Amino acid sequence: MAEAYDAALRRRLDLINQWGNEANGYAAQRASARRAIQSQQPYMGEPTSYSLQGAAKGDTFDNFLHAIAKRESGGRYSAVNRDSGALGKYQIMPGNIPQWSREALGKSVSTSTFLHTPALQEKIAQYKLQQYYRKYGAQGAAVAWYAGPGTANKYLRAGGRGYNAPQGKYSSISAYALGILRDMGLR
Repeated sequence: MAEAYDAALRRRLDLINQWGNEANGYAAQRASARRAIQSQQPYMGEPTSYSLQGAAKGDTFDNFLHAIAKRESGGRYSAVNRDSGALGKYQIMPGNIPQWSREALGKSVSTSTFLHTPALQEKIAQYKLQQYYRKYGAQGAAVAWYAGPGTANKYLRAGGRGYNAPQGKYSSISAYALGILRDMGLR
């Protein structure tokens, strides 16, 4: 009986050690990404000028990217939305990750890999946000990110009118878009 108890205890301790090692690995990845971002050096070969401290105000993609990350997760790569399941710094819906990663990287990644790899989050989010920003401008891109590209088209055609209803317990589409513009220094 004591041998079985000791074996079970060893297995649990081994599992706890494994989790600790994985957590340390994730923390090291995040620390490396944070250092790269803060020094505004490329991270894993990808150019970026994103800064956690913020960027100069104005209508630039870097300012837009910073405003989205700030609004969505406060810049936290490990963020997971309890209601929607949205993941990471830019709060990408899990259902979008396979397709968007295939578009951005040429291969599909799992939601777990996405959540635990800051460099992938940056590549995938920047790829999709750049598409939206080029197509719709900052305000329309914010709407596309929050409510989808179809809504962005309708929102822009309506001049933003009619989009003031809260989205459940979250901001209205108009409030979200205007909040992004405000964080960019455009309002």
